Amino acid sequence: MTTTTHLDVTLVEPGQANKHITVNEALETYSVIFAGSESIDASAHATPYTLPTPDPALRCIRFTITGALSADWTMIHPAKGHLFVVNNSTTGSHDVLVKTAAGTPVTVAAGDSSLCYCDGSEVTLLTVGGIGATGATGATGPTGPTGPTGPTGATGATGSAGATGATGPTGPTGATGATGAGVPTGGSTGQVLNKNSGTDYDVSWATLDLSSYAPLASPTFTGTPAAPTAAALTSTTQLATTAFVTTADNLKANLASPTFTGTVTAPTFTASNGWPYDVGVGIAGVTTASEVVLRIVFGRAVTFPTSLTGSQAKAGVAATGSTTFTVYKNGVSFATVLWSAAGTTGAFTSASGASFAAGDVLTMIGPATPDATLADIAVTLVGTR
Repeated sequence: MTTTTHLDVTLVEPGQANKHITVNEALETYSVIFAGSESIDASAHATPYTLPTPDPALRCIRFTITGALSADWTMIHPAKGHLFVVNNSTTGSHDVLVKTAAGTPVTVAAGDSSLCYCDGSEVTLLTVGGIGATGATGATGPTGPTGPTGPTGATGATGSAGATGATGPTGPTGATGATGAGVPTGGSTGQVLNKNSGTDYDVSWATLDLSSYAPLASPTFTGTPAAPTAAALTSTTQLATTAFVTTADNLKANLASPTFTGTVTAPTFTASNGWPYDVGVGIAGVTTASEVVLRIVFGRAVTFPTSLTGSQAKAGVAATGSTTFTVYKNGVSFATVLWSAAGTTGAFTSASGASFAAGDVLTMIGPATPDATLADIAVTLVGTR
C-alpha cells in the first residue's frame, strides 16, 4: 500500500478494484486534517511526549495542550510535512516545546496559540502569541458551473436545547381584598382576644388578670403548695417535698447510739490510712567519713512516702559546704538528706519513697568526706504501718 509523503494518505493503486473507497477515505482524511482538533492533557503524559502516527499526529490541524505543569513540557512531532496550530492552555506558567525527534524545539508560551510548520525535519513557528485577525474578504469570483449532486449525508446529531429565556416583567399588584369579619381592630400590648358569646366572630380585646398567679422568678406561695415527691436518694435540682425529706431522714442512723440494719461495711484499714511509724536518730558532734548514722531492721511492714513528706532533719551547727546523707533499703539508695552551705535544716529527696517488709534493713550513711562544721544532727523519718 502506497501513501503520500507527508500525511500518510493512501494512494489509488493501478488496476485497483473499488477505487472509490480509497478516494472517499482520502477525502475524509483531508477533511479531518483541515478541521480536526486534538486535546492532550500534559499532566497525564511524561515529557517528552511523542505524538502517535498518523493519528492524531498527521490527522489534526490544532493541538490544545491542557493540564497543570510544574516545568516546561515537550511534544515530539513526526518528521513529516504538516501545518498545524499549538494552543498552550496549561496552568503553572510553563512553556510547551514542539520539535521533531532530532530537531530544535520551538516555544509556545503559556496562554499562546502558535501556527507551526514541519518541513520533514524541523518545526518552525509561522506565528507567535496567537493567530492574527482574519483579513478582509476578497471580491467574489464568478460562479462556477454546478457540480453533480453528492450522496445524502448521514443525519446530524440533535443539537442541544437552547438557553431558557429571560423572566418576564412582574405583573401589577392585585387590589386589596375586603377586610375579613370577626377580628376587631385596636387592642394593646399584652391583651388577648376574648370570645364574648357563642356567636361566631363575637370577640373583643381583653386584659388577663394574673394577680392570683405566682411569678416564675422567685415565686412566693401561700396556703399549702404541693409538688411531686422524688424517689429516695435522688440528687438533682428537683424540689424536695416534706415526704422526700422524711424518707431521706429515715435512711440515716443517729449519730448518738445508732442502730444499723442489713450488712454494715466500713473502710478497710490500709497503709494509706495506717498508723504513724517514725524512725529517729541523733548524732552528737561531727560525723566521720562514711559513718553509718542509722541502721534498723523492721519487725513489721512500714512505708515511707515520695519525697519522704513530713520527715525532718536539723543540725545544731550549720554546714560549711553542701553535705548529703544517703538513705538505703537493703543496701540500695532510695532517698537523700541535703544540708546546704550555712544551712541547719536538711532537705529530703526521694523519687518514689520505699516500702519495707518485716526483716528489711534501713541504713543512713554520711558522706565519704564529712563537712568540717556540720554537727549535732537529728533526723526523723516519717512513715506509716
